[in-house]
Amino acid sequence: MNLAQPRFVSGLVACLSILCVPLRAETVSYTSFEGDTYMLAAWRGSNVAVLTQDASLDPVAMGELVGAIDQGYSVYQTITGREPNPWGPTTLDGLSTIAQVDSTCGAGCGYLGFTGIEILSSFFEDVYDATANDGQYDQLPFYELGRNFWFYGDQLGTVDPFVTGFAIANRFVSMQESGLDGAPFNDLSFNEFREDIVHNLRQAYLTTPGADWETTIGAGQSVPNPNNWGAADLAASFFHTIYEQYGLEAYADFFAALAQMPAASTPIDAIEHFQDAAFAATGDDYQRLFYPPAFPADLDGDNDVDDADFGLAFAAFTGPGSGPGSNPSADLDFDGDVDDADYGLAFAAFTGPGAAANIPEPGSAGLLLLIVAAAGMHRQRV
Repeated sequence: MNLAQPRFVSGLVACLSILCVPLRAETVSYTSFEGDTYMLAAWRGSNVAVLTQDASLDPVAMGELVGAIDQGYSVYQTITGREPNPWGPTTLDGLSTIAQVDSTCGAGCGYLGFTGIEILSSFFEDVYDATANDGQYDQLPFYELGRNFWFYGDQLGTVDPFVTGFAIANRFVSMQESGLDGAPFNDLSFNEFREDIVHNLRQAYLTTPGADWETTIGAGQSVPNPNNWGAADLAASFFHTIYEQYGLEAYADFFAALAQMPAASTPIDAIEHFQDAAFAATGDDYQRLFYPPAFPADLDGDNDVDDADFGLAFAAFTGPGSGPGSNPSADLDFDGDVDDADYGLAFAAFTGPGAAANIPEPGSAGLLLLIVAAAGMHRQRV
């Protein structure tokens, strides 16, 4: 890639009171990524200008849509600490353009690390209709912003799923931090869509025997899952884990630390850069995410899951949504807290002292006593 011709890649395919400001369109000339010239209606925000083929769109709906994308852009600025490099044909008086076109490299298309997004006309109509008719926001523009804000090719690019995974993860982060009501994705509600990638897929990976980064994202593969999410989606769940566990400020610190890392020569270098940046930002060792231990609930490291491990889990209890607490390793589902869900995973992994292969049936007396004890300790802590 060079400054004369930035690389672009294909994309996937609520009204906030401060956004409900009617916009007035103006006609501008736009040259597309493929060299075609359009006369488009420009709807200007504070960070972006959305260029549409129809100048008669509802000014209030366009105010809401452009304002929402502006907010998402600002969240990306917070995450990365910078803005995309301006590429002349894709700026309008300093604003990054998002243009409705008839042909581009995918449903959506965005330059990596530079300004400029294009959305196919039929998909833009879906984006507009979601806001104008339902007060919701389609994920596509927020995903494509993740292309423009990708600055970590040197540090992570040797593991290719990280490139698209960044856009997938931060689509969710930018929309959540902006307080937007996401539109459905295919047959899934937006919340189901998000949770299935950032939580369910991660759990499928952590509980698949023999799965680690080398056999999944390192090989361009995911683990079996009902919606066939791929390697980039799994990589997205790794990024999102830091945000989920430690919040936006630590997440931004992660990317700040990552930007200071040297260029990776091998995939292992990229994984080490991720782990080192995550540790710098959070103090947490994320090796267990890339190399899941045979017994994730073995909190004392003695190769079994027994009463001692349950004791450590109970001591680390925080409750839902309360942060990872004093022992992040007890957050077995990586969702940012230590709660009943983590206890359930620990119970399911119970082996007994020194008996890794001796997994009792759920109805066994020993496990029943542990569950009763856990319930009692839980009541005492809430």
